[in-house]
Amino acid sequence: MPVTGDMDFGRPLVEQGMTIFRSFEKDGHYRLLPQALAIATDANKRPEFLLETVRGQSPLLPPKPYGVIDFRVQPQYRIDDALVMLRTKQPKAMLEEAAFVSGFLRLATLSDIANASPELFKPVSLVWNGLDVARFVLRLPLDQALLLKSALLAEALPLTAIAEMFISGVSPRLPLTVRFDPAVLMGKVAALGNPEQLPWQDLVQFFRRDVELLPLEIIGDKKNLDVDEFAHTLADRIALRYGTFIPSPKSDGQAYLRLQALSEIGSGSFEWDLSQPITVRRPLVLTFNPLEVARQLIRENGQDSVIRDTTVPPLRIGTVHVTISANLPAERLGVLSVGVTLSAPPRPPARPQAIIETVEFTAPRDSATALLRLSPAEKRNYTFRPFVVMEDGLRRREGQEVPHSGEYLGLQPADFPLTFVPVEAAAGLLELANIRGLCVVSKDGSEFKQTFELSSDRPSVIIALLKEQTEATLEIEARSKDGQRVLQLHSLPAAPLRLALTSFPEYGPHQIDIECVFKNDLKLVAIDLLPEDGSDSPTEITTLHFTPAKNKREWNWFAKSPFYPGYKYRFHETPQHTSTAWSPTQLPFAPLVVEPALPAGGVQ
Repeated sequence: MPVTGDMDFGRPLVEQGMTIFRSFEKDGHYRLLPQALAIATDANKRPEFLLETVRGQSPLLPPKPYGVIDFRVQPQYRIDDALVMLRTKQPKAMLEEAAFVSGFLRLATLSDIANASPELFKPVSLVWNGLDVARFVLRLPLDQALLLKSALLAEALPLTAIAEMFISGVSPRLPLTVRFDPAVLMGKVAALGNPEQLPWQDLVQFFRRDVELLPLEIIGDKKNLDVDEFAHTLADRIALRYGTFIPSPKSDGQAYLRLQALSEIGSGSFEWDLSQPITVRRPLVLTFNPLEVARQLIRENGQDSVIRDTTVPPLRIGTVHVTISANLPAERLGVLSVGVTLSAPPRPPARPQAIIETVEFTAPRDSATALLRLSPAEKRNYTFRPFVVMEDGLRRREGQEVPHSGEYLGLQPADFPLTFVPVEAAAGLLELANIRGLCVVSKDGSEFKQTFELSSDRPSVIIALLKEQTEATLEIEARSKDGQRVLQLHSLPAAPLRLALTSFPEYGPHQIDIECVFKNDLKLVAIDLLPEDGSDSPTEITTLHFTPAKNKREWNWFAKSPFYPGYKYRFHETPQHTSTAWSPTQLPFAPLVVEPALPAGGVQ
């Protein structure tokens, strides 16, 4: 079921290459889609990119040589531009960056590459770590890793990266009901092409055609039907009910669906009430060049900053060298240890003992290796069980035991036995404010409170909650660096939160209506206006003129700090009126009405 504050896909604002969605049933809150992807940076502002080759001491003994390319990606947003555009329509709007829930990323070639194999272009599932960072880890045969290494060091390898990302939101609500036979409708949809690999845009385009030609009955007023919104609404429901998003089979910049087999779809009469809210996923495809970032790092810091060559001791025949990575935020509040246990039951007579290997992760890399000493005749099968040790009483919580196989194990936040609630503050906000937070957990009539602070040295934390602790809220206090002003956000749900300047309606562009009430036969009045955080200099002062015939004006200004969003005004000196002192600071959310009085000796 939709949750208040989810992204609302109905009637987005699209201007200047930016797309903004409203928040579901939360007035004044909006979400911005990203315009690009980039390599994420660590706490030292260095891009997180690593290419590692792993070889054994002896080529005749395991492990078999291989390579790993490992980097983190982060969406890029034109947040200030979007806020300026949005505030012209909604003066008190609060804007946040849209979060992604999953996706796929692959390397792609711009032209034929000699000696490149399909392993180099294998899509990797992306799961965001609760904030706006996702990890890409691809294990490669050694020859493909060396191909990338030579490209980073010398050659201009024509590679790019394509990310098919998915956002969660509420499908548009329309005052219509559609009635159809699922077998007939999906038969027509499947005929668009290969039902195992159907482009999302082909599905949307199918419903853009004349509604009278569609294999369904529309009940309701169709006079003012927005064809594009109707098409996306039907595509949302088809994808949710009869499809699954899959990695694109081509490097064509499109997202793809696999449709349910027609043999599994029954026939009969079916109805969808399009006025009812449902939560769906939509794709967004972005491309970028991660190798160019890595080349720049090499130019600035040398190849050791990006490339690592590792030699490991020889392994006994049958031993599996498992590379493990966890896509977790680096800061984890209240957590003493995070790790995973790998195990395999006895397999007598070749291996009479059980195998149990436990590894712990160290932030920020959160990577480890485990050696499973299986017998030569065994398949590389084992189970894994993630665990977390809490600082509060050293409580250990374990996740589900999951079967797995192979030499690579990637773990995501959902694999762990806790709910991770990441809270992050953007650099722009931390330059102006000290952030204090409080997480309040209510259970069985009692409360547990966890405090935290965010700063430039510690811009994010992750609050660990037991999965059954669903009644939790966040309180945020932002105090200006000079200690004079405080802003608060109350009773926020304990969910992933990224704080930025745009989280506060006081920041950014403002517009007020000004009315001048003329009395005593005044002919002209001029008003000087100055933003609260501006300097008293002619370059920052705006002067507006009013006459009895034109006594209403608008004024726009930009508050660079949410702590100082207001403005001051004074009467400008004119032949009819002398200058006055600046007024007290005015709030930015109310119109201004001024009533100038004619001073003694003034012109009638």
